[in-house]
Amino acid sequence: MNYLLVFSLAALVWVDRCDPLYSRYNTYTKNGYGDIRLDDSTYKITFYGPAGQTGDVIQDLALLHAAEVTLEAGVSYFAVLRDDGYAESATVFVPEERKTEVSKKDSSVIKTQIIQKARQEQRNWYNAILTIRVYRSKPSAQAFTAEYLIASIRRKYGIRAPAEES
Repeated sequence: MNYLLVFSLAALVWVDRCDPLYSRYNTYTKNGYGDIRLDDSTYKITFYGPAGQTGDVIQDLALLHAAEVTLEAGVSYFAVLRDDGYAESATVFVPEERKTEVSKKDSSVIKTQIIQKARQEQRNWYNAILTIRVYRSKPSAQAFTAEYLIASIRRKYGIRAPAEES
């Protein structure tokens, strides 16, 4: 019995730490960020967004990861050299869904069955692919300051910093 309680608490803590909007690329969901180092100061940053998320949000999250990679490289600034982002669209089949809702009224139990018919839906996905170069000093007015960008985007979307997650 105690093992079940410990396992349940551990699962709740793990679920609480997962940020569905901003996380490393997941091969199952096909969502999230990634990066590849191309040379000493150039990186390819990717962010594959979930269906229904706007292109602006996906672009912001790619910039957030670019800023994190910049700080990990030990420098403070980065510039976007190339933006190869794209959108995908598909019509998907959604099967019929049946739900039964149970409610109580006085001493009676009321069951309501809700049926949502099978249908086709248009779904959109946005993907950001950025090539960035990182710099020790600010090369131009168009370059981003990594620390400022991280704070701004985390605040905008309510994304906790890694230190806050533990």
